[in-house]
Amino acid sequence: MIIILLCLVFGIGVGYVFRKRGNLFNINSKLVDFVLCITLLYLGISIGINDAIVSRLLDLGLDSVILAVGAIIGSIVFTLPIYYLLQRSKH
Repeated sequence: MIIILLCLVFGIGVGYVFRKRGNLFNINSKLVDFVLCITLLYLGISIGINDAIVSRLLDLGLDSVILAVGAIIGSIVFTLPIYYLLQRSKH
């Protein structure tokens, strides 16, 4: 865990030093997309190898959809009042 936090702090430092260079952001965005795709590929392979998950995929998928929809609805319900409050304070 400490290694992850050190990497985060190092990344913040590098970002701070190179914050005025616009093309670094483009390179960073493409690198993040690539690493994210590799991570998702590895996650898919790990799920495909695990027989317990594959055999219960339909049940787990339904639970996941219910949780995702609940999270979206909860986010909308709790952020709309704050949004309207902030919009009213601008005028």
